[in-house]
Amino acid sequence: MHTIFKIDSGEAGMVTCEVSDNDGKVSRKKIKLEDFYGIVLKSNEALSRPEWTYYFNPPGMFTGPGQTRGLVIGAGNGISMRAVFFIPAGRQVLNYVGHTYIVPFPSLLFYFESENGRLSVTRVFAARIRDCSELGADTQLYAFPFGNVDSYGGSVCWGDTRHPSIQDISDFQGIISSFFGSEVNDDYYMAGKHVVQKEEFRMQRGLLIHLAGLDGGFPDEYLVKSQTTMKQIEEKFHF
Repeated sequence: MHTIFKIDSGEAGMVTCEVSDNDGKVSRKKIKLEDFYGIVLKSNEALSRPEWTYYFNPPGMFTGPGQTRGLVIGAGNGISMRAVFFIPAGRQVLNYVGHTYIVPFPSLLFYFESENGRLSVTRVFAARIRDCSELGADTQLYAFPFGNVDSYGGSVCWGDTRHPSIQDISDFQGIISSFFGSEVNDDYYMAGKHVVQKEEFRMQRGLLIHLAGLDGGFPDEYLVKSQTTMKQIEEKFHF
């Protein structure tokens, strides 16, 4: 089926609309010129806002296929992109103001947004889960336990770091690598907000020395609940 609009020169202010179906049958209707303009504007608006495409393995929002790390869900429409990545708990190298520590990290959840190829939002949270298949709308999120991340909303302070263009959901993985490779300082860090209140954790260096001496993983009881909920992140993907 296709539609042809003809501006009627013999009848000012009117447009003839011809609709042809697949059998070749043609029907005609006259509409006002201002109504025709409205149709064109709405069509143009629809074309300028492409549909969102989802990228994720699981069939549900945050119900996973048993994967232990990587993309949980992503969405893009050619202009904007959003994605959630899960990184399981484990020991990581942390560069703190010129000193290197190998410390246990809790499981982490990264949330990204990009606009027109530019990274616009990076948030990171801790979680007391070991696999992304455990992730759900009711999953409790916790503050990232180290510096350079806002404890309230999980926003990452990138300083003057410049990021490459984000053209695909997979490009966000490079941002995660950059995050772990960046030097951490005491910006945003505060015991009682990032980790539990302890005298030895009052300075971040004390926390890192303590963690580096542990044989096991990051103790769950050190984490502090975040003000951001998993449900709020889930809602970012409801278009």
